[in-house]
Amino acid sequence: LYQFPLIETSEDIVELSELEQEPLWKTLLPKGSYQLVSTSQPYQQMLTHQKIRARYLKIHLKDPVEIQLPEPYFFHPKSQLKQFAFPKIFDCYLEDNSLYLNL
Repeated sequence: LYQFPLIETSEDIVELSELEQEPLWKTLLPKGSYQLVSTSQPYQQMLTHQKIRARYLKIHLKDPVEIQLPEPYFFHPKSQLKQFAFPKIFDCYLEDNSLYLNL
């Protein structure tokens, strides 16, 4: 299964400034390299051993060429998302946001 870069926290993050303090966020998105477009509604998935809560951030990269993603992350065209298997909670987000339509 594939997944978008994720940052796990013990509590819900309310402000973008809180997320910007996370080490992975700083590595993936240097300050000033992006603009927040939207934040998704909360999504939940119950597993046998835990409950997963997720929010998705849609960002606009100001200059994607300058961002170097560390392994195992990679950029991929939105038009080819159907080629990848995602966890259920990711599929729900993609379907709700019509990211699978007309691909």
